[in-house]
Amino acid sequence: MRLLTRSVIKRICLGLIVILMGLGVWKCVHMYHVKQYKYSGTIISANSTIEEGEDEDCSTFTFMNPNDFRDYVRITTNDKTFVSAPSLGKNGTLFIATKDSDNNLYLTKYDADSKKDSIKIGKAGRVGLYKAERGHLVWQKLEDKTTLLHWIDEKKQVQTSSVKDEISKRLFAGDHFIGWVNKKMMCSTLPEKKSI
Repeated sequence: MRLLTRSVIKRICLGLIVILMGLGVWKCVHMYHVKQYKYSGTIISANSTIEEGEDEDCSTFTFMNPNDFRDYVRITTNDKTFVSAPSLGKNGTLFIATKDSDNNLYLTKYDADSKKDSIKIGKAGRVGLYKAERGHLVWQKLEDKTTLLHWIDEKKQVQTSSVKDEISKRLFAGDHFIGWVNKKMMCSTLPEKKSI
């Protein structure tokens, strides 16, 4: 009877120690995430829209607290440099399509330490930026309903192919293809060189 009691007491004590250690680890992780949010934030969405009553494009970025989805900050800027939503990469890198004062289009990469690196793609216009498995895809709509597909691989090589089709929604950018939906059917295309 005494052995059973000691065994039960040992198990209860061990269980309490495990629970307290678990709470300590959870508190440390929770504090880390809150600190990370307060100093850098987590971008969950961004878009470029024309605000009602304004003739200028506005870029809107939403930052969200990873511990509380109801806690977010939305920032709107009239900076015309950004022309796409961002794509988040590894180790805190951020990719975004930008343009300069001469209306040239770039894929710009910002490292975690704010170091900037740009790759020239072509002339700016209405664009979308998407992450592929080993690179990025920038699709661009032209006025004649032609769509340009710019494939940028990890070696900073740019390939451009054109499609005589108005893409209404981008579905998937894979290793060697992009799939989309137009008004009539689902389509896909291959770049000329399979380097992505």
